[in-house]
Amino acid sequence: MGRLAGCVTQNIDGLHRAAGLADELLVEVHGNVWKVRCLMCPAEWPTERVFDRVEAGEEDPHCSRCGGIIKLTVISFGQAMPAVEMHRGYAMAQAADAVLAVGTTLSVWPAADIPLAAARRGVPFVIVNLGPTDGDGIADLKIEAHAGPAMSELVGLLR
Repeated sequence: MGRLAGCVTQNIDGLHRAAGLADELLVEVHGNVWKVRCLMCPAEWPTERVFDRVEAGEEDPHCSRCGGIIKLTVISFGQAMPAVEMHRGYAMAQAADAVLAVGTTLSVWPAADIPLAAARRGVPFVIVNLGPTDGDGIADLKIEAHAGPAMSELVGLLR
């Protein structure tokens, strides 16, 4: 419908991209399991290419560009959040005229602050989650439901 400012997700499974969401509308703040990045240089590859190297007999693949250590783009506990993704997420929150938080407890920081930043600006804030969230007290509407069926119904109502 052309109304989406963006989707900021903590999911690492690549599901949003697989569903067809355009890269410019998607921010995966915790990375994803489908990409590998060098920790020393900006090189990145699909995870499958690194698995191919292991299957070919390479025991501990390093960056083919600089020799550095490589790892999934998934953020590990204690690792700094990716600045570019966080910036993009906050920019989307700034541009949004409403926020829909789906399937999250809004308790994992600092990622949880992105939708809350938009809510603090006073835009309508709706939560769809089965169970309590840390944002329930400031939500304009809380839909207590499983995300999949609730979103199907909401999309149907918007059409």
